[in-house]
Amino acid sequence: MTNTHLSAPENTRRRTSNPAVPAVAGVAAVALAIYQVATPGSPQASFDSVLDWLREGLFLTYLLASVGALQLALRDGLGAPVPTRMIQAGYSLIAVGAAAGMALRDDPDWFFLLAGPGLLLSTIGFVWLAISAVRRRALPLWAGILLGVGGALAIIMAEVGTSVLIGAFWLYVASRGRDD
Repeated sequence: MTNTHLSAPENTRRRTSNPAVPAVAGVAAVALAIYQVATPGSPQASFDSVLDWLREGLFLTYLLASVGALQLALRDGLGAPVPTRMIQAGYSLIAVGAAAGMALRDDPDWFFLLAGPGLLLSTIGFVWLAISAVRRRALPLWAGILLGVGGALAIIMAEVGTSVLIGAFWLYVASRGRDD
């Protein structure tokens, strides 16, 4: 007797149409986690060193690549429309603030007006998307956990390297596009 809860549902084996975009999101998230763990403490938007620019560049790359990867996931049948759009809207708000911070070489005073709603939208969206993807059998349970927990904690607890979880999820999605 096969335990259907542990085996991957047949429709979770669908190919990803463009694996490069989720791969970029995954690599950026994992690199950001490594950076955060290697340089403990709260990141400051001082832009005094190459490392400051690297961190902010990785963060912005992760946000933008995630927005694109979510669009592809929606097109490929992995994502449900409403939670996917919530995450995209939330990450877009945060990306505007991050890009402005890089251009101004300091976090703008109004950044919290974007980051607060952006984090709320993305956190709710990631949990909702994970639950819906597992329930629709578009993802195996373990990948749904990476998506929900990893997405919810990717930014909120980034200082301890939690973005490695969502990075692993995006790398899994990218690997679904390879020839088997």
